[in-house]
Amino acid sequence: WMSPGFDVPVIHCADGGVGRNVVEVLGRLGTKPLFYTAIGNDDTGRGILTRLKNECRVITTTESVYVANDVSTAQYLALLDHDSDLVGGVADMQALCRIPIPSIEELRGVEYLVLDSNAPVEVLVTAARNATQAGALVCLEPTSIPKAMLLSSSNEFLQHVSFMFPNEDELF
Repeated sequence: WMSPGFDVPVIHCADGGVGRNVVEVLGRLGTKPLFYTAIGNDDTGRGILTRLKNECRVITTTESVYVANDVSTAQYLALLDHDSDLVGGVADMQALCRIPIPSIEELRGVEYLVLDSNAPVEVLVTAARNATQAGALVCLEPTSIPKAMLLSSSNEFLQHVSFMFPNEDELF
């Protein structure tokens, strides 16, 4: 039901995840980004991986992408107003709690490690440390104010981050 004077709602679906967006751009620019993430064993996750590998030259391996059989690929529903400003959202990020930790050996020869900031802090700290030891640059998008606050409390983590892409609120 729509109240008079309101436009018909439109639903738009797109691959997302800020980390996925960054790794896609890096791949399209010709670098060799390695993406560590976790997906559900579903069409959404398989489709995202196929597009990243085939269209964007992103490195994904059986070690870098954990496929969970008991949860679905992470999804986020953003509710936007008529000016495209966020007014609310709903997220299912359970799969991302299973992001694997890359070893130093796996990271040798990788230019950029793009971390999904939805991973547990311990995973992010160890992954960043291993990437630095392997000579890779670490990229991070905090994705939200609470996650930015949590990550900024870890000095060890921040010393390994080469690039971070916060918005103004996340920065403060």
